[in-house]
Amino acid sequence: MTRFKELRRVEKAIEHPSKSELLWSLTYCRMRYDHSKMKNGKKYWNQFIRRIEKDLVTLESARKKTA
Repeated sequence: MTRFKELRRVEKAIEHPSKSELLWSLTYCRMRYDHSKMKNGKKYWNQFIRRIEKDLVTLESARKKTA
């Protein structure tokens, strides 16, 4: 899978959240963050990480309300 396809998968996970895709995206973004050598790269990936973490919390709280 190319980086473009992986980035698109992350974007789709944010647009249409599912727990498994968000977890995959979080792992991928953290890996990219850890391997980024430039400050702008770390900032870019950190934005994705924060958004995905927020979506996971929202998804979990919605699941608990329905349970």
